[in-house]
Amino acid sequence: CEEIETEGADIGRYTKISDGIVKKIEQLGASERSLLLSLIPNVRYITNEIHLRGRRNLSTSDISNYAKMSRPTTTNAIDKLIRMGFIRRKAGENRKSVYYMNPEIAMKGRKIQKETSEIFKEAREGGERYGTELNRPAKRDGGVTGCDHE
Repeated sequence: CEEIETEGADIGRYTKISDGIVKKIEQLGASERSLLLSLIPNVRYITNEIHLRGRRNLSTSDISNYAKMSRPTTTNAIDKLIRMGFIRRKAGENRKSVYYMNPEIAMKGRKIQKETSEIFKEAREGGERYGTELNRPAKRDGGVTGCDHE
């Protein structure tokens, strides 16, 4: 098998997906799988925030419209993805939320902001199965002081 150098090649943008994700995806129902696959390409570099149409503060309606799913189906799918550790939700602005993709599932680039890592680490150390929503407000700029974002 011959390897080729891709650095500098015009191969387009891509998101890294971990090897172990396939087995976890197999545990999802059709709606959760569909929602997850529509969210993965929208993960932001370094923060791992999920932005849809350039916005980080998202309502369930924003997500359901984007994924072309009913609102109740979207709500149930989001809840299951949170329980299974795929995503996390933090309180945002105007009754909306900021969603994060677990960097152990998918991410862009090689670096992840410490705050994002901590969001998922808190649940593991607390004995939770990744699950519960964090209600602390997300930072307005989505980052840690001194971090470069895109």
